Amino acid sequence: MLHPSGVFFQIRHGPDGRNAPGLFLDRDGVLIEDLGYVGEPGKVRLIPGVAEVLKGFRKAGWRIVVVTNQSGIGRGYFDWAAYRAVNDRMIALLAEAGGDVDAGLACPFHPEAIARFQAPDHPMRKPNPGMLLLASDALNIDLRKSIIVGDRLSDIEAGRRAGLGRGYVVLTGHYRKDQLACCAIHAPEFPVAVLDSLADLGSSDAIDLI
Repeated sequence: MLHPSGVFFQIRHGPDGRNAPGLFLDRDGVLIEDLGYVGEPGKVRLIPGVAEVLKGFRKAGWRIVVVTNQSGIGRGYFDWAAYRAVNDRMIALLAEAGGDVDAGLACPFHPEAIARFQAPDHPMRKPNPGMLLLASDALNIDLRKSIIVGDRLSDIEAGRRAGLGRGYVVLTGHYRKDQLACCAIHAPEFPVAVLDSLADLGSSDAIDLI
């Protein structure tokens, strides 16, 4: 599951021949509670309502892709086996509530990482768009019709750089201070809005916005 670029890349459901829009999601603070460097599956807690949103978007034909920076691996706090255990637990909890994801990517690179993971500005680490572009190529995702949901500026900026259609910043993570910075990159070609939670995306007509 390790891509030649050095990122974790798991495809759970491959392309089906059509060019579909994508819902790109950060993990910590968006799908699961942000408890810092999570390396234990027993600590995984879904944020209420997220599984229902994923279910609705997949039913509407969207690709669901998790794109997460995981500097805890690069810093040596936990390894890929621990990351996979946490990832598997999240997927299991989503499935119990009727949700699913098509793919997941995790970037271990960081300027303060150890050994081979140290990189001042790795193309796969958000705010760079590498993970989004990689997923788009693999799953036939129409980036211009896609959206990204994150809890910090690096998430939303990655979406802008990838050429996505819009971004949403949620307030369920630890980075509420990034709210104004995220909204500052709002533009006609890349609208940015604030949601209390990813669950609010499911209670609106966001699926039809693009």
